[in-house]
Amino acid sequence: MTESTATLTEETTSAINEATAAGANSESGKPEENTVEAGNQASDLDAWKAASRKWEDRAKANKAELEQVTADRAKDLERITSLEAELSALRESQADMLRETVAAVKGVPAHRITGSTREELEADAEKFLEELKTTRPLGYVPTAGTGGESSVASVVSGRERAREALGKSQSA
Repeated sequence: MTESTATLTEETTSAINEATAAGANSESGKPEENTVEAGNQASDLDAWKAASRKWEDRAKANKAELEQVTADRAKDLERITSLEAELSALRESQADMLRETVAAVKGVPAHRITGSTREELEADAEKFLEELKTTRPLGYVPTAGTGGESSVASVVSGRERAREALGKSQSA
């Protein structure tokens, strides 16, 4: 029982006792009537006490149930978070495996293709291969190894031409 309920019950009990004592000493001369009225008040008080205890017990039970539900909810949320993280990791792993498979089949580096489905990955790999065919590699020397002018000789002759051009412009 809470303190406020206990205080209220004690005050009510003392008020009933005072009323009973005052009624017995009253000038009406009918102590039986006062006793009956006091008995009714006492039974009402007992009924109120019983109802108070009943509601207090229900409140305690509700509080315990609420605490249990809250704890269960926290556990469920933790489990959901864990499962979502696991699912995300599995999806990422599956996407990486699919990317590696398509890259191996198409003969392209896996990090060069993007997409979320097999079709998107295959289309991106095809696009990469087409771009690879149309671009010339950097540092391409068309005369190297063909018996023409060597690349070293062309670099030297380029320097000489630059000196001549600069020398003419500096002397002028």
